[in-house]
Amino acid sequence: WNIDEDGLVKHRPGGWDWADWGDNIDVEILDNAWYCIALEAAINMARLLNDKLFLNYYSSQLKLVRDASIKAFWKNNFFRSEKYKGITDDRANGLALLAGFSDDEKERRVVDFLSDRMGASPYMEKYILEALFSKGYIEEALLRMKYRYSNMVNSSLTTLWEDWKVGGAGGGSINHGWAGGALSLLPQYVAGIYPYEAGWDTIMVKPQLGHLEWIDCSVPIQNSIINVKVKHIKNEKYQIDVNNSSS
Repeated sequence: WNIDEDGLVKHRPGGWDWADWGDNIDVEILDNAWYCIALEAAINMARLLNDKLFLNYYSSQLKLVRDASIKAFWKNNFFRSEKYKGITDDRANGLALLAGFSDDEKERRVVDFLSDRMGASPYMEKYILEALFSKGYIEEALLRMKYRYSNMVNSSLTTLWEDWKVGGAGGGSINHGWAGGALSLLPQYVAGIYPYEAGWDTIMVKPQLGHLEWIDCSVPIQNSIINVKVKHIKNEKYQIDVNNSSS
């Protein structure tokens, strides 16, 4: 990926220049946010491999593009690129939040914006929800998730759909793997089952219930199954049971 004179990613069209189903997609912000998220992953890999050359390079690139993105895209109460003419994009704002384009003040304004704007397909919805969960807005994420997925959950169909309605965008698949982002976010952020060290050698359990009263979650890890049960007793008291059993 090439960077322009302003420190932003140059859009690179291809045979299928696609960002998401639907309309009002602010692609310039998505390009830069995806690049920063990829750099974060590369930095973690370089750190694990003790590759200082790439660690320094990726870190400098991340700072360059992130700083340039904040300067170019923040418009009072949300993120929006200069040339974009559509309705302000929830995908772009969610991904900007996830990519670290916001301080506390911007973060709160974006969260408020995301409570009303819902244009993403099930594919990109995953990253909006992850942005909310990862920043600690558990109740806001759960409320948005319930609203967006309610038709699928209440349907007699037992799988998740490519669009929010059967027969919608993308051919209207009713069994679509890319619609299942919520299923990975709930164990990670709500049940709070994390790899504390690479390879899950040490496990951290940090539940965040939001407005939920209880959680019962099992996650398969290598040859084990981690089961976490959390129950809200009263006020700020919780009962947590963690079981690590061999499969």
